[in-house]
Amino acid sequence: MIKVDLPTMENDEWVVEHFEVDMKSFQAFRLAMDGRPVESGTYTRLFRKESSMHDPVMSDTPAEMRDLHPIMIRAEGSVLINGLGLGVLVKNLLAKPKVLHIDVVETSLSLINLVGPFYEDPRVKIHHADAYQVYWPKEQTWDVAWHDIWDNICSDNWGEMRMLKQKYRRKVTWQGCWCEDQVRRLVRRERRRCRSARR
Repeated sequence: MIKVDLPTMENDEWVVEHFEVDMKSFQAFRLAMDGRPVESGTYTRLFRKESSMHDPVMSDTPAEMRDLHPIMIRAEGSVLINGLGLGVLVKNLLAKPKVLHIDVVETSLSLINLVGPFYEDPRVKIHHADAYQVYWPKEQTWDVAWHDIWDNICSDNWGEMRMLKQKYRRKVTWQGCWCEDQVRRLVRRERRRCRSARR
């Protein structure tokens, strides 16, 4: 997997910046606390201006790139991505000759304007739309789809993941969601806790 090569930049809503991780840094501590291994190095992160740099929407750390493994091993033909982010997945899919077309759905026009120009390629089409509400022609299908519209790993994402997978079930051969396994484990843990509390 290759990291993005975006410059440090910002607009009215978003900031893209480079940051350094060493094993003593707060960032390394936070990622480790989330149960996500982190290696020292220089990376790129995306965050909302209204937030803070310690609460990124995404980054191109090895931990986050490993999350893309399920789609990377399956991706070929036409691909649907819900969520643009830094474009890490788009960049890596473009390096695969078997990927012929990529549709990206992103709800933030501001993010499309900031990051989208770095992925101008005949194989890529970025749609300004909501993943849940976007209309596709009946005949539109993809070989694989990847849903990555969440900022953090949280059990609340489970219902949204199921809704997206239901929406696209007849349009894709295979689909997956960012950190789906971790979210499923959180949901199971919470259900067990609830059952134990009722006893």
